[in-house]
Amino acid sequence: MKNVTKYFVIITLILSFSINLTFASSMGDEKKVIKEKTFQIAEGKKINVTCDGGDIIFTPWEKSEVYVKIIGNDKAAEKYDFIFESNSEEITVKAERRNQWNWFSNLSLKIEVKVPARFNIYVGTSGGDIKVGGIHGGIYLETSGGDIWGDRFEGNFYASTSGGDINLFCNNAKIDASTSGGDITVEYSGENQGIDLSTSGGDIDVKVPADFNARIDLSTSGGDVDCNLTLNDVKEMDETEIRGNINKGGKPLNASTSGGDVTVYKK
Repeated sequence: MKNVTKYFVIITLILSFSINLTFASSMGDEKKVIKEKTFQIAEGKKINVTCDGGDIIFTPWEKSEVYVKIIGNDKAAEKYDFIFESNSEEITVKAERRNQWNWFSNLSLKIEVKVPARFNIYVGTSGGDIKVGGIHGGIYLETSGGDIWGDRFEGNFYASTSGGDINLFCNNAKIDASTSGGDITVEYSGENQGIDLSTSGGDIDVKVPADFNARIDLSTSGGDVDCNLTLNDVKEMDETEIRGNINKGGKPLNASTSGGDVTVYKK
């Protein structure tokens, strides 16, 4: 009986210790505002954001200022340096790991940025997603390990990811988007300003208005190609390639993949 009681006490202590560790760990994972700052700057200017791993989100507002908020858990606050710099023309935000050789488990980091609706954005992250909505200007996004989302944007748009999907919903935008390991989805409104899409390991799906004009070059090495808009001056058309004009022709719509399907459909 004494042995049973002894084992019961030991098991109880072990369980209690484990619960306390779990609770402490979860408390350490709570997200908080690590740093925030507001910059007075006119519309049409520029912001550079670089991050050694973490998500970055951009949204517009009507103020002539930029607001940056960095959110993360205690480990992010401990392991990162956050640098803010600015002048009358541009703002620079950096989130840099103090030890460049180690990736940290249970680390949570996100940068939220509000900018004037007309603004130029340059973003790079080595391990997170990038989301941009409602911005009119030059938008240049690169990530080594995440997805890219662009919503309701206009202007010149460049996106590159080594390991994620690209999803774009835009109007009157010139687009250059590529991914090495994901799908590309584009839903386009307005006049074609030039579109260039490529992926090494996924599908490409494009939806455009019925009266969309473009010179198209669609190709795949590992799937099918399809377009249900009016085609003219067709130079090549088979299961893996279509070259010619949509409606009246014009600026290019290029889409190529090495490992999936390419579809261009009317909305």
